Amino acid sequence: TGKGGFYFSVALPQGNYDVTVLLGDPAGTSDTTVKAESRRLMLERVATAGNEQVSRTFTINIRRPDYEGGRVALKDREKPYLHWDDKLTLEFNGPQPAVAALEIVPNPAAPTVYLLGDSTVTDQPYEPWNSWGQMLTRFFKPGIAIANYAESGESLASSLGARRVAK
Repeated sequence: TGKGGFYFSVALPQGNYDVTVLLGDPAGTSDTTVKAESRRLMLERVATAGNEQVSRTFTINIRRPDYEGGRVALKDREKPYLHWDDKLTLEFNGPQPAVAALEIVPNPAAPTVYLLGDSTVTDQPYEPWNSWGQMLTRFFKPGIAIANYAESGESLASSLGARRVAK
């Protein structure tokens, strides 16, 4: 529980995961927004009354640039981004975020929706910028993962050349 945002990171193998969070503060109200990796919106403004807790689940895709037979040609600016590292990073934000519990379970059977495109699609790592691609996750039910391979300045042709599609 806190005023303003806080983060949780854990090293995990690449793949799809179901994340269940128990939100709420037994001592007061809470209002929590959850973003994953580079600010992908997973849960928006989950409010609880005093002494109330609610459970919410979402599915996240975690990836690295390496894959069997190759490596995605990341641009230099992408290398430190949270969506290409070896961890799952969750951001808990809002007027009064409160997390009581967190469970992360592999979900290799989850269907994955792959996104390619330019800056209008990519996971924008810094505020105030964002894209429809990183907001799209909010509208899918648990059990479906979104893998956003878009990057600013990319097209389908350049994504093929950077081996984003091969990944």
